[in-house]
Amino acid sequence: MNRYKLSLFALFLAFVVVVGGMSRVASAENHPPLHPDIELLDKDGQNVLDSGQPLSTEQTCGTCHDTEFISTHSNHAEYMLRTDSLPRYPGNAPEQVDVTAVEMNCLTCHTANPNNAERLAALAAGNYDLATMATLLGTDIVDQSLAWNRAVFTEDGRISADTLTLQDPTNNNCAQCHGLVHDEVETPLVEASCTSDAPLTLQSGAIMSPQRIAQSGLNVSGKDALSRSFDVHSERVVGCTECHYSLNNPVYQHDDKASQPDHLSFDPRRLDIDAYLYRPIHDVATKESAELACTSCHNPEPSHDWLPYLDQHLSALACETCHIPKLYAPAQERVDWTVLQAANTPVSSCRGIESQAGSADLITGYQPVLLTNAEDKLAPYNLITAYFWVDGEDQTPVALEDVNAAYFDGTDYRSDVLSVFDTNGDGRLSKAELVIDSAEKTARISANLNKLGYASPAIKGEVEPIAINHNVAESEWAVRDCNACHGEKSRITQALPLGNNTPNDVLPTLSGDTLQGNLHVDTDGMLFYQP
Repeated sequence: MNRYKLSLFALFLAFVVVVGGMSRVASAENHPPLHPDIELLDKDGQNVLDSGQPLSTEQTCGTCHDTEFISTHSNHAEYMLRTDSLPRYPGNAPEQVDVTAVEMNCLTCHTANPNNAERLAALAAGNYDLATMATLLGTDIVDQSLAWNRAVFTEDGRISADTLTLQDPTNNNCAQCHGLVHDEVETPLVEASCTSDAPLTLQSGAIMSPQRIAQSGLNVSGKDALSRSFDVHSERVVGCTECHYSLNNPVYQHDDKASQPDHLSFDPRRLDIDAYLYRPIHDVATKESAELACTSCHNPEPSHDWLPYLDQHLSALACETCHIPKLYAPAQERVDWTVLQAANTPVSSCRGIESQAGSADLITGYQPVLLTNAEDKLAPYNLITAYFWVDGEDQTPVALEDVNAAYFDGTDYRSDVLSVFDTNGDGRLSKAELVIDSAEKTARISANLNKLGYASPAIKGEVEPIAINHNVAESEWAVRDCNACHGEKSRITQALPLGNNTPNDVLPTLSGDTLQGNLHVDTDGMLFYQP
């Protein structure tokens, strides 16, 4: 690690900022790039053009940045090892690769158009050393065979930051793994389905977009009256990293008044920029880290002078309770792993959307349930119920590959499964037929699992609360009616549906301390959570 180089770079950065402020009439093309040209290195520290070996970001970026420190101080490092962006099966670890074989991929977050699909495909295929290079597919830097294009390198074997499109992470970088982001105001948003593979959108229904719902291309019920944006922070051009910032970024340093000497009202000392660039913590601020709160930016008192008993309300309610009254996209409601539609694919359903024959599905949206969070405040949540097969007294989840074997012979359903599940006799299994709703179906799958070595297979269900922190509405659309909480139809006591049936009549368990209510099944077999 060359601290001297980094200090010079920090000095150069400061010089460029000062000169840029003094010379605004100069064209942008005449300004030198802030990041120097880069020598791409392999895992042995050799130039990839000389060795022909795959790119190593630990070696390449490690020339100036402490990549070992970054990898061990990152709440993204674990997710770099997943071949899928969602945890797919209870009890089984997500599809992961050998943690010693894969390095953190800097290009995924720090280049403009990373090919995340090819990166995931390389990991899934076990081509761990090619995963970083695969991120560059679609650029002029490598061809389809992952061979380096020497024409884009300098004479001394380096590549410019502009060619590599190095940048701070943008919303689109975050969207690759987290959720649906639509930054275009004039181009209508047309995609919001129950099949998203991004956790933020699928699990909560949040869409990060400045677009007004009425101007979107979504088939939202009553959307003509919805002049609000999907997310007010997106509307006000607040990006993901403005809230989820590096914890040691000196720009976002917060002085702890409680720990300050009485005589000191402001501490001007900050981490030097070269020290930050050398070791930027990649643990970003989150609600869980206690570094991120609405009150980090907002003072609620001046704008809530209309609210009686303000202190009492602020102590009992999270800001999101009133400022995220409804989500206007589908969100996952239930995942049933006791039956499989195709190899390793559960039967799932979403809340907030209705199927319509002959037209696009109607998005009705949903009102989140209010639960007590870790700060002992009422906050909005979605609830997702998962059902799966377990075995033994300790209820160990059955391996997904064995559930697959209990249902399929190759790519087709087993004949013994069809004979029990195919109630209309058409030789296929519809979604309506794929449900464990009889003793015969339970016995059939249990017997198949017995043959695979499971002595006492049974069905278990769990309800998981998903905190909702995105898709904040501006004050005009926030809850302002006292009766919303204090009336006969209080949001606080409103039940949330969890699905239209319970496999084998098994009631799920409630996960975590957040869920203090009760479950009940109505006369139609619909399962509800009652706060």
